[in-house]
Amino acid sequence: MKATQKISFLLALACVFVCICGCASSSAPASSSAGSAASGSGEAGGIVESQIVIGTSTSGGTWQPIGIAMSQLWNESSGSNCSISASTSDGGNENILRLGTNDQQFAMCATATCLEAMNKSGSFEGMDVYDDFLVMFNMYPTVFQMPVLKTSGIESIWDITGKSLNLGAAGSGSRSMNVAILKALGIDESSFDSQAISHSNAIDMVIDEKMDGYMIVGDSGQSHQMKAMSSNKMIMLGLGSGPNGDEDIATVISKEPYFYEFTIPANTYPDQDYDVKTVAQGTLLICRSDISEELVYEFTKLVWENLDYLETFNAVFSQMSLEDACNVGGLPMHPGAIRYFEEVGVL
Repeated sequence: MKATQKISFLLALACVFVCICGCASSSAPASSSAGSAASGSGEAGGIVESQIVIGTSTSGGTWQPIGIAMSQLWNESSGSNCSISASTSDGGNENILRLGTNDQQFAMCATATCLEAMNKSGSFEGMDVYDDFLVMFNMYPTVFQMPVLKTSGIESIWDITGKSLNLGAAGSGSRSMNVAILKALGIDESSFDSQAISHSNAIDMVIDEKMDGYMIVGDSGQSHQMKAMSSNKMIMLGLGSGPNGDEDIATVISKEPYFYEFTIPANTYPDQDYDVKTVAQGTLLICRSDISEELVYEFTKLVWENLDYLETFNAVFSQMSLEDACNVGGLPMHPGAIRYFEEVGVL
């Protein structure tokens, strides 16, 4: 063979080899481990699991330090190339919306808020809201509480007519739940001076006696209520306060069955030497449905197997129980979470 023919043959053979290798590489399946692109995404190009954001609450709310603690645990312990961070928001309603825009991939949300989004009801009525989310687990009970000034004359939820009370920031899950409770009892929001500001700002206004009190659906013992009750100016009320309290609880549960009876034990707060009968619901961690099974499994496993460590960040982690982890109001759970809870025998 002539030299020029030999060179041409070798070049052609090299081209064939490159093409074969290139085709083989492009057809290889993507890894399903944490940090890889999730399959089945409804977003163009898929969702890349290298940076996950957890939607929490307003600054100072309980959900914010919970999100920070879980993010820090993951980033320090997972060994994954996926980074997780916590983002502030106005709460559950906004978290649902941010899942839809993919600004957040994980989010905290009350059970009722999730059900409203799924059913396009309540605060989401008439909205084309994102409902393609799945539950990872139930974290802890969120409790209806109503701290009011001792001088306000309010002894039950029926005494708020003509008074000034905060229901929570617009778009927050707490406000949505407060409105649902009032509606279940037939109490018109226009019958009192309803405020829509953050609970941290509301507490300062109540302590300064510029407002009579506030309603919140949140965990018991959080800093907002601690600050309020430490003033010695306030009394803690629940839905069961007053002469018709048991009937009020039964009415709300019959109309909003995601609630259940709950008692805030005496001495949960300063200046509270009495039990408070009320209602509670679950606080859920949810995620977009296009997050991979492997990532959700690893995150769920890491959280539930390190609760002692997480308690050093926030005492609310002590309220988490494996027995209640799958109490999610009938909402669909993520396959990765199901896999973990089946392994530990609670599913």
